[in-house]
Amino acid sequence: MAFDPCTPDLVAPQLVRLASDVISQAEVGNSGELTWEFESGVKLTVRPDEDYEAWGLVGPKRRRVICTPGGEVAVWSAE
Repeated sequence: MAFDPCTPDLVAPQLVRLASDVISQAEVGNSGELTWEFESGVKLTVRPDEDYEAWGLVGPKRRRVICTPGGEVAVWSAE
């Protein structure tokens, strides 16, 4: 699945379809890309951005993982 985030009217219907799908695998690559694979076989990859945080996740105990500008991945917890 590939799309330009600058065209939300085209992106939204694709993402809505994934809302009821189950993530079967998630991986953060060496250059900061986040890839989710869904049970339906769809793969969604979020690539890093040079100027903005491309993605962020919050997990158990409010542990956070963020892709900072340029692709560096930062991990921290609330504890």
